[in-house]
Amino acid sequence: MIPLHSYKNNRIQGEWSADHAPGINVSANAIVRNFPDLIDPAVQSRCREYQIQEGFSVSLFDAELENDLCFSFERDQPTVNFGFIVSGNFTNRIKAPGLDPEGFSNQAGTGGILFLPRQEACLTIPGKQRVCLVHVHLSPLVFYSLFYPDRDNIPKGLQSMMEGSRDQAWYFRSRISIHAGNCLNRLMAGPAPGAPVRIFYQGIALDLLADQIARANAAKTPVTGMSLDDRDRVFRARDLLVRDLSSPPCIKQLARTTGLNMNKLQQGFRRLYGVSVFQYLQSFRIKEANRLFHETDMNVSQAAFAVGYTNVSHFSRAYKKHFNILPKKHLVSIKSD
Repeated sequence: MIPLHSYKNNRIQGEWSADHAPGINVSANAIVRNFPDLIDPAVQSRCREYQIQEGFSVSLFDAELENDLCFSFERDQPTVNFGFIVSGNFTNRIKAPGLDPEGFSNQAGTGGILFLPRQEACLTIPGKQRVCLVHVHLSPLVFYSLFYPDRDNIPKGLQSMMEGSRDQAWYFRSRISIHAGNCLNRLMAGPAPGAPVRIFYQGIALDLLADQIARANAAKTPVTGMSLDDRDRVFRARDLLVRDLSSPPCIKQLARTTGLNMNKLQQGFRRLYGVSVFQYLQSFRIKEANRLFHETDMNVSQAAFAVGYTNVSHFSRAYKKHFNILPKKHLVSIKSD
């Protein structure tokens, strides 16, 4: 395991080792060039990488540069990258089998998954704006070891990679979910004093992977009679619905905010999630209460209020219907384990 490290000016001046490129975990034979000096040395403390294990790392680039930052690199080893653009806009051109050579325009608030068998790329980060990028990098071997038991729930493009077909690039892009946004905020804040650092980064990384794969699966599932735009609006409605469980928006508010009429919104939830808007919210609340039982010291009443219930009896009935056990009994069982 290697510790967090900052990027130093003397390496940017042309002595940069490839595995220290901010936001990129490249192989040992990568070539990094056209890398101008970072004007403000204080910026560099916000560019760091944490290697969880060989072939599994998390990187953070968070800076406002005086001038444009442009660098090119080559990589001949396959990688799976989960990327999140927290703030700023930038472009990158990637030459890889299966990708448009014209490149990508990346916008704040978006994330994605990118599998590259090999690549040549040029990344341009504009100056005079804050750019914050988070990446989780995995080698195919690590990805395989993590997801093989759940391989049937992996997007088809990545299933092919797991089966040994590594000739074509594959990518997916979407808006960053509210849940992923919360994970990213925790990541940027860093571990609490005394917290186990490796577990902190590993836990957040796995949470981000699971969330992004779930969104990719939902996006790639054919939905009859539903446009891509409508589907994205339903995803947005779902994120807004569970953002504040103590005071969630009503269906009318969700419809107005997302630009869908109420019928389309209800139909979209049934097509994507198999339940109505109200049923989705109730299920999410109960699952969140269960998480609180496992991860906090809340009692039944406190958890009920935290997830938006004002009547503990109503909460208990809903919890038992979902988990087939009363919450008080379940909480005792959880704490005794």
